[in-house]
Amino acid sequence: MVKITFLPDKKNINVNKETTILEALESVGINIDTPCGGKG
Repeated sequence: MVKITFLPDKKNINVNKETTILEALESVGINIDTPCGGKG
């Protein structure tokens, strides 16, 4: 498990190391514009 802290909201989450940053963001309710649809 990896701990990620999203600032400035100070939202913490523990995720598997295979989890993408986009997946982690979405799991805590943070949505960002992804023109590539999350495909990089």
